[in-house]
Amino acid sequence: MAATLAFSAAKKNDKVGALFISDEVEYYVPPKKGFGHVHFLLRKLINLQPKSGGTSLDTGLKYARNIFKQRSICFVISDFSQLELSKEGFANTARKHDLVALGVRDPGEANLPNVGFVRWVNAETNTTNWIDSSSTQVRRDYEKNYILRKEKTEAFFQQLGIDAAFFEVGDHVYLPLLQLFKRRK
Repeated sequence: MAATLAFSAAKKNDKVGALFISDEVEYYVPPKKGFGHVHFLLRKLINLQPKSGGTSLDTGLKYARNIFKQRSICFVISDFSQLELSKEGFANTARKHDLVALGVRDPGEANLPNVGFVRWVNAETNTTNWIDSSSTQVRRDYEKNYILRKEKTEAFFQQLGIDAAFFEVGDHVYLPLLQLFKRRK
């Protein structure tokens, strides 16, 4: 998705930059024109070894508000799985820049397979829980929570007037991006 956006911008001779974040700014690539710059940016993305396992979109949004002086189109590409998204952070950034949210979802996370007891490790917080996935109620609650998080995220961006599109891992990005840009005209 990032590559598609970056190459499209480069083809229109627009500048492209990137801000890679975890719960801190991991790496910043200042905006420049050209396909060589896009290749550099994508190599940084592919080879990035985050220093932290956490996530703070607010950290990235604040950094973008401070570093970009001109009004810019800012794409936030994330799974938006933080428990609480910062309304203030997104709203402040959307006032200063043209903010677009691009959500990535893994369809494998929609349903919990029936495999008995599972040790659940949260990669961001490093906490561990045990879940009985053989329980019909546990699987039903898991699916409800997934749907609720999905609906809550979509409503969050709609309420703030921020354009958003959501993609599933493994699907083509072109059609949802095309639909998004047609809505924005």
